Amino acid sequence: MLAPLLVAGLLVGQTSGESQRSTPLARAVDWLSRQSELWPREHRCYSCHDSGDAARAILASGPRAPQVQDRVKSTFDFLLHPSRWDENGPKGPFSDKRLARLSFSFALATAVETRAVEGKSALVEAATALVSLQDPDGSWSLEGVEDVGSPATPGRPLATLLARDTLTAADPGRFQQAITRANDYLANHPVVTIVDAAVTLMAESGAAPRSTDRTRAALTLIREGRSEDGGWGPRRQSPPETFDTALVLLGLSRLPGDEAIRPLVAGARSYLIARQGSDGSWDETTRPTGGVSHAQRVSTTAWAVLALKATAH
Repeated sequence: MLAPLLVAGLLVGQTSGESQRSTPLARAVDWLSRQSELWPREHRCYSCHDSGDAARAILASGPRAPQVQDRVKSTFDFLLHPSRWDENGPKGPFSDKRLARLSFSFALATAVETRAVEGKSALVEAATALVSLQDPDGSWSLEGVEDVGSPATPGRPLATLLARDTLTAADPGRFQQAITRANDYLANHPVVTIVDAAVTLMAESGAAPRSTDRTRAALTLIREGRSEDGGWGPRRQSPPETFDTALVLLGLSRLPGDEAIRPLVAGARSYLIARQGSDGSWDETTRPTGGVSHAQRVSTTAWAVLALKATAH
């Protein structure tokens, strides 16, 4: 059962004057909630981007304004029934049930962690199915997706991190074996790309013990890959992108009290805020760059919200 959703704080403007005074986070959440409402209505399915990534960002962003609460109610209700996920939407070449189960599980874990959902029974059900998708090396992967991935289709390291954290949120004792295997994969995956570096910082501040050498390697790569305007691309020499910058910010947010990373955080936040669109969204990060994709636009905006929220203090 969904717990009552808070309606104070994050007041999304209803007039032009209020909209001008709203924060980047509030405008983004408002935009995401509208996408989360429209997609299932227009397409008769709940998507990985609008009902997975967008829902996760909305839940993590904090208290929701009344109109946001109303828009996402059906999505939150859908997430509470994992047995229905595989039958959701039309079958066909664009129906990726593995990606859907991963995305919806991550969102449901956020709902539990933010106490928008009472109890863990639905999450345990989702986590049990998630374990069956774990690869022999302890990771989770999506067919045809390289390690750097994209906002809507995470690469193997990021997907593994999110799956591990979902199992931990569900029941760390019950899923200990799968969590340990995931930790082993994350601890041994080479830190080659900026995405690897960001995932390393996030992974080692969670359920796995911190490795000073890996943390140092990740931070070195992040410093070397930073662009002049404060952002990052997927690799050391890549032009900056919203998604990769958001991932690095999330990684850096796991190092509280480290004075050396404050300028990096401030620069990355400025990079993201400067590139937010007037409607509250961010242009999609695509692989290769320059593509047009509603799914990636929603997911890119969701990752930006998560990063800004994590580094808001």
